Amino acid sequence: LKFHKQIVLFNFNELPGLPKIQITTEKPQLVLPDKIEQKPNSELETAKLNFYGHNINFTYDSEIVIGISEISGSGIIGDYFEQVSKKDYYPLIEQLIIQHNKLNINDWAYLKLCDKLADEIAENENEKVLLHWFLLLKSGYKARIGYNEGMAALLIPTKQRIYERPYYTFEDTDYYIIDSEMRNIHTYHSDYPGASKDFDLNLYITPNLPLDMKLR
Repeated sequence: LKFHKQIVLFNFNELPGLPKIQITTEKPQLVLPDKIEQKPNSELETAKLNFYGHNINFTYDSEIVIGISEISGSGIIGDYFEQVSKKDYYPLIEQLIIQHNKLNINDWAYLKLCDKLADEIAENENEKVLLHWFLLLKSGYKARIGYNEGMAALLIPTKQRIYERPYYTFEDTDYYIIDSEMRNIHTYHSDYPGASKDFDLNLYITPNLPLDMKLR
């Protein structure tokens, strides 16, 4: 467990929650992964989000809610991934990536969007973390799950250094613990095809969000 012990400066003027990064004119796009044909589930649910002033409705297969509560070992994490992978998850990934490209958001904001969606769908905190992790992997990002005393935490690698956040190094890559103060964790990791992107905190273009949210 390590920290980068300098002071980090965040700027909430461009968009709440995003680091202060120079805006450029290049617009990054997320690309949809290859579609996997799965039998649609007739029981669809709707998750309604307010994402920095932008109202978004997501429809999803209700069967992706597995009911995970306590993380007692790495086997539970692997089983979760396998079970959700067999559900009709692709339309949800498709909707997320469409919103990413429509709103001009960067990787950090996409992380937050997936987090809000997972929070709306999941039945408890552990399932929220696992679903957040699953959505990021299926969107093409690297991510890991840490766990300790029955609770899960999300770890991500970033192209830029994040200060004053704990991190662990795996295969010469720093993975930061996000939204948790967990220490002395065990980690679960398996290689997933297509999950190869580090998170880029650069803000390449002004997000397409309500004006009052962008300027406050």
